[in-house]
Amino acid sequence: MNSSVPSPTRIPTGTLLCLKQETAFLKALERKDAERRRARTKKLVKGMAHSTAASRIVAAKARARAVHAQIDEFAAQSDLVASPESPAAEAMVLADIRIDDLSALFRIREELPDWLQERIETIHAKIHWQKGKGKKGYFNVAVHKNHIPIDKTLTLLAHLFNIPDGLGLGLHAWVDAVIECGLFSRIKQGKFEYGRRCQDGEHCELCNYLDISCGLKTLFAAYSPRAFRRAGHSFAITVAPRTQRATVKAVGRTLTSQDWDYSNPEAAVYRESRQGRAFVYPGPLDDVMDWHVESTIRRFLGAVQFTLGKLVKNGWLDGLRAKIENSIEFLPFKSHQHWHAVGSSHCEHDPQKMANFIKERVDALLAKTCPGIFADVVVAIIPTPEDLRRWVKYSHKPVNLVAPVASVYNRSPGLRRTDPAFKKFIEELRLYPQRSRQVFKAARLMVDDERGAHTYALRRHLVRGNHKFGRGSILTEPKRHRLWREAHRERTATRRAQQRAA
Repeated sequence: MNSSVPSPTRIPTGTLLCLKQETAFLKALERKDAERRRARTKKLVKGMAHSTAASRIVAAKARARAVHAQIDEFAAQSDLVASPESPAAEAMVLADIRIDDLSALFRIREELPDWLQERIETIHAKIHWQKGKGKKGYFNVAVHKNHIPIDKTLTLLAHLFNIPDGLGLGLHAWVDAVIECGLFSRIKQGKFEYGRRCQDGEHCELCNYLDISCGLKTLFAAYSPRAFRRAGHSFAITVAPRTQRATVKAVGRTLTSQDWDYSNPEAAVYRESRQGRAFVYPGPLDDVMDWHVESTIRRFLGAVQFTLGKLVKNGWLDGLRAKIENSIEFLPFKSHQHWHAVGSSHCEHDPQKMANFIKERVDALLAKTCPGIFADVVVAIIPTPEDLRRWVKYSHKPVNLVAPVASVYNRSPGLRRTDPAFKKFIEELRLYPQRSRQVFKAARLMVDDERGAHTYALRRHLVRGNHKFGRGSILTEPKRHRLWREAHRERTATRRAQQRAA
């Protein structure tokens, strides 16, 4: 009797290719992680022979003195290039120099206050740093090769002096940490002052940390092609405020290549860059408090946060990751804080119906808590893994300080430091960090019984469902991040137990 042999199951070529890509991607991550651990181990073993807390602090101080000496050397070399005999030397007046012009401010830094002169010299040395053998430093390449305006951003932050945070504390350490990040060593023990690792994703495009533990590179690795396939159907969501009902829309469609073209006026990605700022602050020289504007912002952001949570709770999405983005203007100071989110569902949903659901829920809350503010909603289907990664990068971009400052000088070409408008402009810039932080720091301050406005648990980052790292997540998590997360969970549990015992 002839026995029939079943034919082997044939796996589609596309599936095999995807499996090979996933395997290569994971192997590359493991290899980089192993190289990183090996280098860290060698460094630790090398310093274990005579390593104590005191010796590490002494060594760090020595390195700090060397860095300051090198900063002075960069300043001297630049002065030599711009000497009176040099054709590059120009007579400049401080009143005519723009606030973001690093090279011009460096040339006449002796006319600046001591605190600003020191910061300008540090930024200039950081931008022109050399690593040896003629190799340019990280920030040098970023400015001159990749055309990232980090020099202008740092110069603007250098002008922030005597900054309050709304609670009677100064923010000088924060400004210096952003400026000096990458120059000085970090000391974990002792009270040595040069612990300059800013990890400020709100303003620095280069490191762009989401928080102390999870860098943006980790997030890019998490939203890999494998995560895109695990998600099923991915959605890009934007919810922004409007002050006129006639301009409000609820749009649902699929992302296309034209949506990544900034020159396209109908691009869904860059929609908010062409909209007016919704929240106008009072003048900085007026005796008017900002609390009513901050309250309006909190009510809008809280209503959207509550509705995004409902998307997961009601089964529209299996999970989401959302972040608040802020874009600003000066003269007068305006804020435009809105939400960007990425969500996923194993079920196929009509994006237009999802956009209508979000708009109806948010507008219903705003009608009770914040009359005069309306929600504009865009929900777009993300068609490819590359679009997913680009959307995650776009939704976590830092605050753009360069563009609003350039807008001030474009609107007032003859603006001088002696003009009354400049005094108002520099005061608005000085108050920007306080106004940005106060929205979240004062979230638990109940004004006019705001508990019904969903402002008592406002967050900059919102993560729900299977977009969290851990069991059941669709994300690809590096091993080192998983180890950190588990250790952090244990530390947090211990700290809470000690607080309850006390």
